[in-house]
Parts: sequence; structure tokens; C-alpha cells
Amino acid sequence: MIITVKKKINHTMLEVKVAKGFERNAEAFLEGFRQIRLDNLPDGYKIQIGWSIFTLKNNPDHSKSIFAPDYIHDPIHQVIDDLTLAIQIQEKQFGFLQSFHIEGEATVFYSRIVCAKNVLSADKIYLHRTEKSDKYDSGWYIGYVNAAAPPTPNELESIYAFELLYQKPSLVKFLALPTDWIVIIENDAVTAVVDSDNQNRLQ
Repeated sequence: MIITVKKKINHTMLEVKVAKGFERNAEAFLEGFRQIRLDNLPDGYKIQIGWSIFTLKNNPDHSKSIFAPDYIHDPIHQVIDDLTLAIQIQEKQFGFLQSFHIEGEATVFYSRIVCAKNVLSADKIYLHRTEKSDKYDSGWYIGYVNAAAPPTPNELESIYAFELLYQKPSLVKFLALPTDWIVIIENDAVTAVVDSDNQNRLQ
């Protein structure tokens, strides 16, 4: 069941739709808009918050409804009024950063991730973030832990970050980690989180 949560922020009534039982999460999400002057924003205004780009649409009663990319069908071209999934992703990424007491670096959902071919089905993989090559590059690479040699160009593929939601959703929470961080995973369990100083933060 989908419900509507409303909250007055900076003299503007904002509303979002979420799954029932997700009211507190929605209210916490709306609090993040207190740093924004909302009254003069044009209809359809877009704002990036972490992974997502949200769209604010004007209602006849002068309130604003917030829409998120439609991650299930076509997030690049379509938006949806149910923000449950978008808020869940934000919370998981922020929660992972909080566990290490660090500031993150957002990966926008349409950013590209370079992967070794078929790596997402492997038992032992690693994620390594390097400097971005352009605004559409996430900086992330996903490879095999025990690779005998660096992959050749023919052994690589590129995916949108949001495609992990379909192929390997457990990896999405790592994507806000900063440049030069590495995550090592074995049988879906995180075995190491290595920071830019080459220190394993799980120890």
C-alpha cells in the first residue's frame, strides 16, 4: 500500500509517496530539503541528492510533489512518485559511510561502471574506485580477486550503476565510498574495506 507523507519545509509543503510503514524514513528524507530555498523553484526542478536525481513538481494547492527515477523500468527517461526504493538506496549508502565515519562521494545512478566480463556471478570479487575520467564515469571497477593477469579491453564491459539493482543489488550500498577505496567480497560477504591509506577498516 502506498501512502502520502507531507511536511512543511521552509514555508513550502512537500509531499512524497512511499510504502506504508516507511513514514519515518520519508520524513527524515524531507528534512534534507531544509537547506534549499523552495518557494521560487520552477516546476520540474531537478536536484541531485546522492545517488538519485529528484524532480519537484508543482501542485495546484502550491505544494510540491517529489518524484524519483523509475529504477524498475527506465530510470534514465522516466520518473515515479513512489520514492520507497530511492530512499532505501540513500539510507543504505549513507549507513555504510557512517559505519566508517567518513564523507562519501556520490555515484549518480546513470554513471558508468567498468567490469570484468561475467564478474558479477563470481564468488570472489573486488570493487576499486579511481579518479573519474569524465562526468559520466563513476570511477568504479569491479574485477576478479584472483585474476591471473589484468584484463584486456575485450575482457571488459561497461554498465550503468543502476543496472546493479537488477544484477547484483548487494553492491549498490558501496558506491558512495570515496576515491581510492577498495571493497573485497567473498561469497557475498565483505571480507575487507581498504581505505586510501591501504588500511583495512574492518580490522
